[in-house]
Amino acid sequence: MHLDLNHKNPLILSKEDTMRVHPFTPTPSSRRSVSHLIYESDRQLFDWFFTDPDLIIEKLIAHGLYLDPDRIILASRGPEVIGALAYELKGAEISRLDLIRCLGPLDFLRFSAMDLIDSLSTLDLGEGDLYISSLAVSAGARGMGVGFRLLEEARKIAEEEGLERLTLDVAQSNRPALKLYRKFGFRIKDESGIKILNRMFYRMELSLI
Repeated sequence: MHLDLNHKNPLILSKEDTMRVHPFTPTPSSRRSVSHLIYESDRQLFDWFFTDPDLIIEKLIAHGLYLDPDRIILASRGPEVIGALAYELKGAEISRLDLIRCLGPLDFLRFSAMDLIDSLSTLDLGEGDLYISSLAVSAGARGMGVGFRLLEEARKIAEEEGLERLTLDVAQSNRPALKLYRKFGFRIKDESGIKILNRMFYRMELSLI
């Protein structure tokens, strides 16, 4: 999925609302929270194909499909998950047979159609990329620097892995997100999309070398 974060300028959390950034440890509760955040990052696309997108995403995460739980970073405030960032590396593939077993034939076809539209709307992942496929912050935590902090953690992971850049796709209409990514250091490198579906994106990149 592309990245579509509606984010205000980063602010500092109060001491009472200390934020913790940490790896995703799947539990029924955390899977539900993460699934909803990922859905919120691209409501338009999910709503075209599924009546209960949260449940579909939760199933995929539970089976380690679509999004690798090891490549999801969370931001929490107390017991509440307030932000999630999912990333991909080149070479990761999903087994179609595993998808059918997880979703069933009908939802597999829906997911495949959704994935096709997404792939036609955005550019390919390159060698040396850490691609941020989803970044979302809960409505009540926006404007607190959550997205900025998750981006910092993604950059740290990429540097530790010896990768060359962070990349992401963002809707051209999402001005608050564009402002955040520019502030973080991302620059627009290209654009792509499907005009007739109103899905136009900028590919943004942050060089690490």
